[in-house]
Amino acid sequence: MITGYKKAEGKDTKVKKRLSFFAYLMIFISAGTYFFIISSDYNFLTTNKFIEVDYKSEHRVYANECGGDCHKTYPPFLLPKRSYEKIIKTLDNHRGKEITDQNISISKQSSILKYLQKNSAESSTRESAVKTMYSLGDRRPKAITKSPYWRETHKDIPKAHYKHKKIKDKSNCFACHDGAEEGVFDDSKIIYPDKFDLSH
Repeated sequence: MITGYKKAEGKDTKVKKRLSFFAYLMIFISAGTYFFIISSDYNFLTTNKFIEVDYKSEHRVYANECGGDCHKTYPPFLLPKRSYEKIIKTLDNHRGKEITDQNISISKQSSILKYLQKNSAESSTRESAVKTMYSLGDRRPKAITKSPYWRETHKDIPKAHYKHKKIKDKSNCFACHDGAEEGVFDDSKIIYPDKFDLSH
């Protein structure tokens, strides 16, 4: 299995040179690909993970209505479809505020929901989307922070850090993830809470 030879009755056989060459070539290519991938986060094999999205250009209504005065624009791939259905159905108490068709028209609400579902976690190949879906099972929470994946990746952050004036709440992804508003959660761009001045 290792050398390509085994004991058997009859004439010995030899591995043809071209097959040996092909085998070593595949090993070389595989090793080269592996080291190429880990050498940089930004290459054509991993680029989807770091593509920035201009949500305002992609869906102006969502960016303006949900990413305006209410809160910043969250990447749609952070929650599954049914979570967005729940959110739209409970706008009478959305993050402590009452949103009616006087604030956001029914047609705009419908347009936003369709956009969010089209670009939900089920529809994305981004790492955070795939791992979120895997961790949720049949659950469909209304908050990103309710997913087991979010809790696992943030378990070492003391709760007190979320009260810092630059963070204020654990749902504020944008305080620690530079690029979150464009859909990029690159580990190299994380501003870790221990880098904040926590004396305030």
